[in-house]
Amino acid sequence: MNIDTAPTLMFPALRRSSYRRRLWLLVAGVALFLAIVAGMEAARRAAAPPAAKTSGDVIALDFIAFYTGGHFVAEGRHRDLFDLKAVKAYQDEIAAKNGVNLGHALGPWWNPPFYAWVFAPLAKLSFGTATAVWVAFNALCAAVSCWLLVRMLPAGSGWRTWALVPALMVLSIPFIHALSHGQNACTSLLIVTLAVTAWRADRPILAGVVAGLMAYKPQHAVVLGGMMTLALGWRAMLGMAITGASLLAVTLLTLPGALGDFLSRMPQNVRFVQEQSVYLWERHATLKAFWRLLLQGTEIGPPSAMTTLLTAICTAAIAVLLLRLTPAAKVLNPFDTTDRKSPVNRDRLIAATFLATPLVMPFYFDYDLLMLAVPAVLLAAMKMTDGTITGSRSLDRATLVLAPMVYAILLINADFAEHTRVNPVVPVLAVLMCSVAWPKRSITEATAAMQEPQERPTFARAA
Repeated sequence: MNIDTAPTLMFPALRRSSYRRRLWLLVAGVALFLAIVAGMEAARRAAAPPAAKTSGDVIALDFIAFYTGGHFVAEGRHRDLFDLKAVKAYQDEIAAKNGVNLGHALGPWWNPPFYAWVFAPLAKLSFGTATAVWVAFNALCAAVSCWLLVRMLPAGSGWRTWALVPALMVLSIPFIHALSHGQNACTSLLIVTLAVTAWRADRPILAGVVAGLMAYKPQHAVVLGGMMTLALGWRAMLGMAITGASLLAVTLLTLPGALGDFLSRMPQNVRFVQEQSVYLWERHATLKAFWRLLLQGTEIGPPSAMTTLLTAICTAAIAVLLLRLTPAAKVLNPFDTTDRKSPVNRDRLIAATFLATPLVMPFYFDYDLLMLAVPAVLLAAMKMTDGTITGSRSLDRATLVLAPMVYAILLINADFAEHTRVNPVVPVLAVLMCSVAWPKRSITEATAAMQEPQERPTFARAA
């Protein structure tokens, strides 16, 4: 039998070892690339004449939005959370105390009001100290997330395999941007990793309770909550309702009037930033950002009719593919006998959910793509355990190529998109999501088929 046409499961160690070596080469290449970029930037700054610090020169500047929110709720000014003028005035004051000129830069409060209480204790510290504490906390969240993700790999995975998880994460652009911007992506990663761990352990109420915490960043919670409900049923919904009711009570009792401000003023703030200002569409990994940048560039104004139409069509296609992986697919096709709740098909649904989320959301920055660590590990575990990800050799090959491609593209994505108006990570991520969600038969059946010899030895045919 020709080795090139042999079933994957006949040479698992060979195939696994080869792909693992390629990933370590990717790690080495990315580390070298980042070192060169950092060296060039350091040389540029050393050669540049001294100048006043601006918003682009300060590490973790995004944290100023969280710091502002913490101060406002601690001082009883929670009604100013969504007042852009009050936010701008306070942030200019903080920046001036730290020797920074923000210029026109502004860090609006984008989260539901209750989340500001998280930063009230940090607001008692100086801005520099609070930033350092926040970055350290998020680094710890990332470390715990890595530990949980490694536990999702098959038992007995050697260090050469599991060490790829922290190595690839630390060198990823989403992780670097999350820490350098002072963002909360690492916190989000820990929450969703805990939720997925409970989901895979068949503890729906706990999974729902934990997933409900993502209400602080609704663009992460919508698709995850919906798919979890369709897959796990009313118990998951109950868990999310418990968390949601608790957060709502905190908001109403401790921040009166703030919820109304959030519902009425947040849409206005989004329109002001995205439609009445020059916006960073190249930093978003959404279908809306892809079509907006491609068709309209960064010009000020609302999305065109064509942008809206193409976004809606692509979003509907992604939604249909996701629904095909849930038990709800039997409503569309009563003759479908696939066990949607089997471990392997469950993991495929979880992976597809995280791959689809950034695409269909209207607001999803590149540092939020740190959540893709979850599907990356699940897909790797599926390949190592079952010998297939999708039940199709061609789709498996596509998945194994596209996943590291997304990782590598992010190294240059923002700069490339800014100069060409093409955001390459979005179509590649969309194709990757489709390759994972496309299979027409259950992975269990496909795995069994792949283990059967595709052709008999010559002597057997002769006999």
